[in-house]
Amino acid sequence: MDKGKEYKYFTNADIDRIDDSSFMVPIFNDIMSKYSFSNALDYGCGNGIFGIYLKEKIKCKLVGVDASEYGLKKAIEAGYDDTVLIDNFCTEKLPFNNHSFDLVIMKDILEHLLDPLNVLKEAVRVLTLNGLLLLHVPNHFPLAYRIKFLFTNRIDTQNYFPDSKEWNFPHIRFFTVRGLKEMFTGAGLTIIENYSDYFTTFCPVVSHLPYSKAFHKYLAKRYPDQFSYGYTFLCKKRAK
Repeated sequence: MDKGKEYKYFTNADIDRIDDSSFMVPIFNDIMSKYSFSNALDYGCGNGIFGIYLKEKIKCKLVGVDASEYGLKKAIEAGYDDTVLIDNFCTEKLPFNNHSFDLVIMKDILEHLLDPLNVLKEAVRVLTLNGLLLLHVPNHFPLAYRIKFLFTNRIDTQNYFPDSKEWNFPHIRFFTVRGLKEMFTGAGLTIIENYSDYFTTFCPVVSHLPYSKAFHKYLAKRYPDQFSYGYTFLCKKRAK
């Protein structure tokens, strides 16, 4: 396969390492049980491993957008209906009309971008009225990893990119619940589901106790800044 242009800080090898989508399956299942959609845009689709699950389950039309030619080729091989190459998410508009998609998936892309709010607004533009947007970004500093940072002084507390240094780390934006809510408001979105409890951090001191899993999920949903290693929200486009 022609691997195409390779990006300096997120290589084709990084794309190939994305090989497990199982942790998103319960979230997708819950969304499909409550909401219906006929077409979806996977904005920052990578190799297509996540979005293809929806297409396989409900046979929706699925379009992928990415800045990696290699990732888009992999997404087509996975079964995407169409793909679009965009070199710069922050400055280029999506080549779609307003109100084109019932669902937009944005998984793990905003942390890589200089202007995440502008990218989020562009995603909202192509959403249908009352369309849904599923967003996931990492939380680099839940409580357990803040403690780790104190001792290591290493920004990659969760070892996402073990070969990277602080000066070439692919994640350049960091988020909190408060910041995300401000971005959602600025982009014209309303939160309707919080799935951050699917990404709980565990405390070894209490993990052996009865109901510890349920307790951890409660903490992650109620206090994701402290107890979730990933923020995941389903939002609805607000009518103007």
